[in-house]
Amino acid sequence: MTRPQSVRARIGSGNMTSSATMNPNGPRARTRSRSALTALALTCAIILSGCGVRLESPPPTEPVPDAVEVVRRTAVADALLVAEQAGAAAVAEGSRPTWPPS
Repeated sequence: MTRPQSVRARIGSGNMTSSATMNPNGPRARTRSRSALTALALTCAIILSGCGVRLESPPPTEPVPDAVEVVRRTAVADALLVAEQAGAAAVAEGSRPTWPPS
């Protein structure tokens, strides 16, 4: 009765990792990792090149209020002034002010 040969004996005494079919990191894996690295480098270059656009443009200007905004500000200032004067008049009269609610 003969003993079955081991896998190494059937393939040969050479290094098993040198075979392209036995190497999990074969040419396709190297190509994929090289492609991924190239894509990553290209993406970083595109993102970083966009930063120069903001650095070269002038800073934004402060917005100028239009007529509606001026009317709104004036109305708020007038309402606060009336509330303050009403509170002061109520205190001077001796009664408790009703606004602002406590």
